Amino acid sequence: MSVFLLPLTLCFDLERMMNFFWWGKSGNTRGGMKWQSWEKLSKHKSEGGMGFRRVQPKICLEELATQNLIRRGARCRIGSGNQTLIYGTPWLPDANDPYISSFGPPELQHAKVSDLRTSNAGEWDIDILNDLFNVRDKSLIQSIPLSLFDAEDRWIWGFDNIGLYIVKSGYKLLSSNRDNHIRDDINWLQIWQLKTPPQKCATSSGER
Repeated sequence: MSVFLLPLTLCFDLERMMNFFWWGKSGNTRGGMKWQSWEKLSKHKSEGGMGFRRVQPKICLEELATQNLIRRGARCRIGSGNQTLIYGTPWLPDANDPYISSFGPPELQHAKVSDLRTSNAGEWDIDILNDLFNVRDKSLIQSIPLSLFDAEDRWIWGFDNIGLYIVKSGYKLLSSNRDNHIRDDINWLQIWQLKTPPQKCATSSGER
């Protein structure tokens, strides 16, 4: 399989052709008004865009392979809990904040997740959870199923269903972080699912 890096001028021309087609333009003829920028139209539908694919790369390849990005998306999947520190390790099932937020006593800074299990290791020790953690942390911990076979803890990529890092999910994570400052609270997916009548064009002779 061969991979080619297209010149930016070609990428620009391809996007301009798609843009013209969407707004009803053809060649050098004038078409409809551009109500939204191509930048906004190329966002996912859940973010208020049309989901058009960008041809020009917004994020350079170097960013997709940096250690900072990998650290940001890395998560520890709990097995036995013997290898994972309770504090300072991203092991909670929370995409935005996988770390323990409760205050950690100095004497427990090197405690392992396995210390939070009962003596038979089949379930979480509720008494310990109640003593150490706030409601948020305790709820997330209890949502983690415990391994009955003493499986090892392992590192995974937290933004993929099977836990493997792929460029697509890394690109999505970087893009979402860059757009966070302009996001709103509108549920765009619900808007897309609305049953609305087809749009009609008004002309000087009436509707059509």
